[in-house]
Amino acid sequence: MSSARKSPKETGRQSPATFRPPPATVDEAPEVAASPSKPEGAATEATAAKTIDEAITLGAELQTLPHRPKSIETTRAHIAANAERLTLVFLHYARMSGVSSLREATRLRFVGLQQLARDAMLDSRDFDLNAIGRVLSTHAEETAKKAAAGAKDTGPTPEMAELRLEQFFQLVVQLAFCWSHPRHGHALFDAPRPNQTFVNQTTVLGKIDEATAVPVAVKKCFETCLPRMRGDEGEEYRRRLSADRDAQTLLKSYEIQLEEWARKLRTSLSATKSDPLEHWSRALDAKRCLGTVSVPVTDRSGKQVTYKASLSAAQARVCFLEAQVDTHNLALGKPKVQDMFDTPVIMEAIARCGEVKYGGVDAMDALAK
Repeated sequence: MSSARKSPKETGRQSPATFRPPPATVDEAPEVAASPSKPEGAATEATAAKTIDEAITLGAELQTLPHRPKSIETTRAHIAANAERLTLVFLHYARMSGVSSLREATRLRFVGLQQLARDAMLDSRDFDLNAIGRVLSTHAEETAKKAAAGAKDTGPTPEMAELRLEQFFQLVVQLAFCWSHPRHGHALFDAPRPNQTFVNQTTVLGKIDEATAVPVAVKKCFETCLPRMRGDEGEEYRRRLSADRDAQTLLKSYEIQLEEWARKLRTSLSATKSDPLEHWSRALDAKRCLGTVSVPVTDRSGKQVTYKASLSAAQARVCFLEAQVDTHNLALGKPKVQDMFDTPVIMEAIARCGEVKYGGVDAMDALAK
């Protein structure tokens, strides 16, 4: 039996974030351990996923976690099985940091991640929001890291990270591992302390089954935490609107006008090449749909009550995003902008805007709104 203490040559002085699992023992199958091929945060816009399958594959890269090659295949299968829901979750929490442009609405930032962690109960005493933020900061782009290096900060902060869909998949896998193995998560992602060396970090990491730790953690997290995450409310609204016969009859009566308006929006979008979200809010503003209006309503007792109804540009853009049906390309930041203004999409977006604007007017039913 070899000694538990290894020489510097055996352990190496690698960064914890690029941990390489130790060689297989005699009791282990002689499978070659996977090793990092690129540093974390090295992904750029040029290497961004172009399809949902590419995003799933990139999301299952486990360079920053202890793993074996078979772990990648199993983790990818777990992501693929939940890709639809994860995509909707990504779009929901990405919007929380702003919807001023399509790019801003399709990047997950720290604000959205904090809310996601609270909703899913990912944060705990063992691995809190500060620790989760440190994991997020490893995804900061190289430009942000260079800016941080030139400042007085010790490194990139969570606020510097803007995650694309495939990076979000990677982050979810990392957080699932940290949620199941908080001590190992701290050893991998915490800033080194003065009395903490890589040797005692690998001592912690060595007490884990590298072949199964990540896939099992991901499966457990998806079963427990994913149902708590928000994002599929848009699908629920679409089903409810489709089943509402009165609402469908009303929308059908305006179909010709809305179809002509949608055609004009597509034509002007091609001419101006403006951002789709800005184009939508400007179109509503031109129709005087944005802002606050007074709504006089006579209640059942015959008394007239005046309500305030309002719709902001940001709310209108969220309604427009929630009405989109091509969620994969939208989440990838590569939607077909003309399809974003298809007539059925416009009709649903208008219905959503109506409910948001007049949602506080209790005397109005859903059809009136």
